[in-house]
Amino acid sequence: MREQPLPDFGGITGWTKARIAVHTPGRSTTTIAKALRRLADTGRAELIGDDPERYRPFPA
Repeated sequence: MREQPLPDFGGITGWTKARIAVHTPGRSTTTIAKALRRLADTGRAELIGDDPERYRPFPA
């Protein structure tokens, strides 16, 4: 997420669980969604939209 903070494809900006799943084979989208929510809860990522949920990382 840090190398490309906000991907834009098909009119949807931000990281979705499906986009991350493409780069992390073997991980379920449910697990990725839980991790993204945890990152948002701890302030390491920001929820920027829903349906689908989209996130962006906060700068380090």
